[in-house]
Amino acid sequence: MGYSFPYVLAIISKGIEVRTVETQSLVQVIALPKPKVMTEGNVVFLAGPNFIWRLIPISLKVQVDQLVEEKEFEEATALLEVIPDLNYKEKDEKMRNVRRLHAFHLFAKKNFDKAMNLFQELNADPAEVIGLFPDLLPQDLRNQFNYPFKIPTLGKKTFFLPSKRPQLTEK
Repeated sequence: MGYSFPYVLAIISKGIEVRTVETQSLVQVIALPKPKVMTEGNVVFLAGPNFIWRLIPISLKVQVDQLVEEKEFEEATALLEVIPDLNYKEKDEKMRNVRRLHAFHLFAKKNFDKAMNLFQELNADPAEVIGLFPDLLPQDLRNQFNYPFKIPTLGKKTFFLPSKRPQLTEK
């Protein structure tokens, strides 16, 4: 095994397995024939019976963008949290954008509870969130919002029924 911030690398029978330290999720499997020895650091060297390989990591900022493109928002957020070379404002802005995209993605996948919790944490624009639901905003106002994902068609369902007011009786 080896370490190259923020990843742990392990030699496996098929090559090299790369996992994040933070979430332990599998990031990549690199197929290499019979690797035997590995170094640690920013650049990782591997040796096999007939070859020496050098693994050079892609910039963490580029990796975040790739994860967002692949809709791996939780991984992108976890990676953003550990990037050391972003200034606070840039990191905060990028984190907010990734989390916002995540909230819209959750809504588009009809995971409404998690989406609404994330919108709430982000203090999202209430009109933009209300616009996700059919017929709650005038169409001209709803058209002002550009949603990053196709919003699912939601049927009109009744969630609350008015009930008769209980009558108070004297005993």
